[in-house]
Amino acid sequence: TFNEPVLWFEYTLETSILAKEMELHTNYVTNGSITPEAFDMISPFLDIFVQRFRDSRCDPAHTCMVMIG
Repeated sequence: TFNEPVLWFEYTLETSILAKEMELHTNYVTNGSITPEAFDMISPFLDIFVQRFRDSRCDPAHTCMVMIG
């Protein structure tokens, strides 16, 4: 399992910035609760953004992956 990173957005934003300064790759796996404003803030510091969500008509979970940059 994993924890929803949006719950501590400020921490994940700061660590993503530091990781990129160290030339590390970054990714974000979320259930989709991130706002457009928050996504705009963090996306310059992400290599991959994965939004996982469940469709009540389907099982297992569908995944939408966006490669950034």
